[in-house]
Amino acid sequence: MKVVFNDLSEMTIQDFRFVEGRLNIKTLTEPEELRKTFSEVTKTRKMKIVYDDESELEIDGYTEMYSLEEYTGKIYGINMYKPAETPEAKEEALADVVKLAKLQAKKLDDVTALELPNLFDEWDSTKHYIVGDRRTFNGVLYKCIQDHDAQPNWNPLDAHSLWAKVLGGQDGTIGEWEQPNASNTYSKGDRVTHNGKTWESMVDNNGWEPGGQGVYETIWKEVK
Repeated sequence: MKVVFNDLSEMTIQDFRFVEGRLNIKTLTEPEELRKTFSEVTKTRKMKIVYDDESELEIDGYTEMYSLEEYTGKIYGINMYKPAETPEAKEEALADVVKLAKLQAKKLDDVTALELPNLFDEWDSTKHYIVGDRRTFNGVLYKCIQDHDAQPNWNPLDAHSLWAKVLGGQDGTIGEWEQPNASNTYSKGDRVTHNGKTWESMVDNNGWEPGGQGVYETIWKEVK
C-alpha cells in the first residue's frame, strides 16, 4: 500500500484510517522525513491511497500536520487534519458560537432566559452593571435593578437593592409564579401561571400568592 502525493511523489505505508476527524497514516518512514513530507501543503493538498490490488482512494484537504506517534516495531503514525477541523480550530469555533449566543441572550425574555442560564456570565465583583443586566450567582439568575460598580459584599444574593432574582412573567411573558421578595415583586399587568391557572396582577408591588386565601380580584385576576 502506498500514498501518492499531489506532486506525484510516493511513500509506502502500512495502514491508514480516519479517526474522529483526523487522517492517521502508519508507515516505516523515519520521523524526520515524515515531518518534512507532511508539512508541505502543496504535497498533501491532494493525496491518493493506492491499495495492493491497485484500487485507489482520493483524499483531499488534509493539509494540517498535527502530531506524530510511535508504535512498536518502529512504525510511526502521522495525524493530519483539515485546517478547520483541528481540535483547536473547533474550540475556537465553539467559543465564537458561545460568544454570539451570549450577545443574543441579552434580547431574550425572562422566561427563555431562565431556561438558558448558562448563556449569562457569572456575577463579578469587579464589574460595572446597569439596569437590566442579567447575571448568575450560585446557579441562580438575577437582574440588575440599579446601576452600580460591584463590590465583593454586593453580590446578587445579599444586595436586594441592586439585584432581583429573575422571575418569569415580569417582562410581558407568562411565567410560573414564584414567591418574590421585596426587590422583585410583581407589577400591574404581569401574568403568571399557578395551580393550573393563569393570573394577571392588578396592582404594583404584588407579593401575594395568586388564588391564595384572602387574595381578591383586586390583587390577582384569573385570566380566562
